[in-house]
Amino acid sequence: MQSRPSRFQVPNMMNGIKWLLIINIAVFVLQHLVLKAILFENGMTGFLYFRSWFALFPVEAESFQIWQFLTFQFLHGSFLHLLMNMLLLWMIGTVLERVWGTRNFLIFYLLCGVAAGVGQITVSSFVGEQIPLVGASGGIFGIIVGFGLTFPNEFIYVFFRPVRVLVLMWILIGLQVLNGLFSNGDNVSHVGHLGGAAMGFFLMYNGERFGIYRFFNSAIDAVRDVFKGFSRSSGRPAPHRRPQAEEVRPDNVFSIDDAPRKKTTPAWFRPQPKKSEPASNEITPEEIDAILDKMNESADGYKNLTDREKRILEEYSRNL
Repeated sequence: MQSRPSRFQVPNMMNGIKWLLIINIAVFVLQHLVLKAILFENGMTGFLYFRSWFALFPVEAESFQIWQFLTFQFLHGSFLHLLMNMLLLWMIGTVLERVWGTRNFLIFYLLCGVAAGVGQITVSSFVGEQIPLVGASGGIFGIIVGFGLTFPNEFIYVFFRPVRVLVLMWILIGLQVLNGLFSNGDNVSHVGHLGGAAMGFFLMYNGERFGIYRFFNSAIDAVRDVFKGFSRSSGRPAPHRRPQAEEVRPDNVFSIDDAPRKKTTPAWFRPQPKKSEPASNEITPEEIDAILDKMNESADGYKNLTDREKRILEEYSRNL
């Protein structure tokens, strides 16, 4: 008799997802509860003024600014818009951030959002629309692709029915294609969603090959070093930073060749135990949760694990 597929579990929230949720919610509160009540002498509300600077406008529009490719991802038009995006970000992004690491996940997510913006304003410029773009949906569709290609054989329950993650990914993309072709005036950026998904595919297959992650990680390190040097030259002590967690496998992190086909945890993410020390045969869910929580307590959480905990994590990964 065939066993019933298990539910995919969402692990504890990590710092990247936590701050993305905080920023998105804070910006929404600022826009819709604070700035709407501010009225300038020219009749413009604080809400519209804020949007003119940070929503994404077509390049030929007077309000267009280059930073809008990033900032529009943190603005939302309604509470339902915010709720759906943040729910998906929490459910899917938490899993990917734990596997990829916070910095690599944020690079992936934000680049998918930028691609969504590029796709939308290209179409808007072609058809002559001046409607600004807001929302995290492009980045969300990017991580949907990343999730589907990383965990293709996991199951998610949709209306109490198990659906394979890879199948669900293609269903969602297909719906966006159909809606983009046949919907009219629904005020949803289907082109932006598909742009984010397309960037997700590109990064999963070619991101490491083209050195995209190395480039952005190097840029982040360079900016951090500049601020460190400024703090020292001004006589102020440089802020103390905890050492970064040791990468399990720093190269080829996003290669689709390493995406698991039958196991939940990618091969490069599983720590290798010493062959002379067999792993424990009895592993309880409580032990696994405790180990994962310990890893999440600090930046170098994996290094803090004991040899026994590393062997337990390896054994658990092989039995998934």
